[in-house]
Amino acid sequence: MDQKKIGAFLKELRKEKELTQEQFAEKLNVSGRTVSRWETGSNMPDIGMLVEIADFYDVSIPEIMNGERKSENMDQETRDTAVAMAEYSRNEVKTGKQKIVGILMSAFGIFIIVSALAIFPSDSSWGSIYAIFGSLFLVAGIYLTIRPMVAKRSLRILIVLGCMVLLFGAFTLSDYIAVTQFHQVPRFRYETSYDSRNPDQLEYKTIFFTAVRKNPGTKEEQVFIDTGNSNQEKSWSEQDIISMFSRVKEAHWEYADCVLIPDHASNRIGAVLFWDDKKETSNVAFFDADGYFQQCGAYAKMCEEPDFTYLGDGSVTFKLETDDGTIYHYTLTISLDGCSVNYKAEDDLPEGQ
Repeated sequence: MDQKKIGAFLKELRKEKELTQEQFAEKLNVSGRTVSRWETGSNMPDIGMLVEIADFYDVSIPEIMNGERKSENMDQETRDTAVAMAEYSRNEVKTGKQKIVGILMSAFGIFIIVSALAIFPSDSSWGSIYAIFGSLFLVAGIYLTIRPMVAKRSLRILIVLGCMVLLFGAFTLSDYIAVTQFHQVPRFRYETSYDSRNPDQLEYKTIFFTAVRKNPGTKEEQVFIDTGNSNQEKSWSEQDIISMFSRVKEAHWEYADCVLIPDHASNRIGAVLFWDDKKETSNVAFFDADGYFQQCGAYAKMCEEPDFTYLGDGSVTFKLETDDGTIYHYTLTISLDGCSVNYKAEDDLPEGQ
């Protein structure tokens, strides 16, 4: 193929039409520089443009490619072939653009997902909202990418559904790891619930598991998966309560006695009576099934034999001693009021003492 000869032939055809390069360029919606490059042979028009040039000059594609006129009209078969080739070329360009758009959308979706999970804390619902939004971009991008490569529409739909299932599984797995390994609340939860009977905990429900958050916002905060085997149903012993106290006791706390709370009043399972040598107070620590406790006490000396007893309905009683040696019973009752833990103290001291 002689590009110089083709360029000279194109120039000859233009002059026959008595057109300047700029005038001809306007008719084809190209620049005058492009026409000049064709006619000098430094560049060639693409197949789609060849069809338009052949139509405009009323010559055939082979005539242009040979650089000389051979017949008066375009051969219809040759023209149809060229048109088909031009259409194929346009489809290839369209397909390439579609793939690029699909890849960009997928990359943007991944960027949104990663950013959402990195920026927002686990207890913020915005992290899951943006992650789902990014997933939509990712799935749409995957569909656009595979559309030119997979002819069957049903297969494309299956691939997209498979991607959605994988994303769902990835989000669920990330929640499970966050709870079990990093003690964070699950992001992709559908419900957060609060039970007034357990004012120190929140429940986060996902499709496959429920996470429990104990003492939120405190140093004693814990996040774990609820296995369905409630500690409240365990058969507790006094040794269990003593072990709980041993794990939390401070150096200036002196153990005295403990009792079980068999009716689980206020969600407590046991109580420990101890002396606080630093504050010089007699105290009672009420423990729940997870080892957390609240305490209350009195600025009074404990008897050598305090007779620590559980009375029922969250009430315990024990003996204290005044400075003049008077022994009396002191009763503490724990109760819940919404999120608040309340105590009621009573004693049987005569008035004036």
